[in-house]
Amino acid sequence: MTTETQQIMQSRIGKRPVTVPAGVDVKIAGSKVTIKGPKGTLERVFPEEVTVSVANSIITIMPKAGSGVRGKQFQGMTRSLLNGMVEGAAKGFAISLDLVGVGYRCEVSGKELKMALGL
Repeated sequence: MTTETQQIMQSRIGKRPVTVPAGVDVKIAGSKVTIKGPKGTLERVFPEEVTVSVANSIITIMPKAGSGVRGKQFQGMTRSLLNGMVEGAAKGFAISLDLVGVGYRCEVSGKELKMALGL
């Protein structure tokens, strides 16, 4: 009698865990994940081909057995989305813009950004 083990293929990005910082709460109900932090609450329903679990402030994503290539694809996508959700709930989102060169002017008046970027 031989025991056959099936190795589940994993995505390179998807197999990396997501670290949950202090002050961020993660709740998992089936395929729905809710992340609550100081900057707000985010929730999302993920595909059935992946399993999301939390232990010791670390989120791990695994493809389900028998999901094949779709499980591997959704594992990487799910990990990227969860990482963005955790970061957004903890720190918020920010975009920086650097103007390099001569002749560029930029000013903020109220909530409006005025940019002079050339001719």
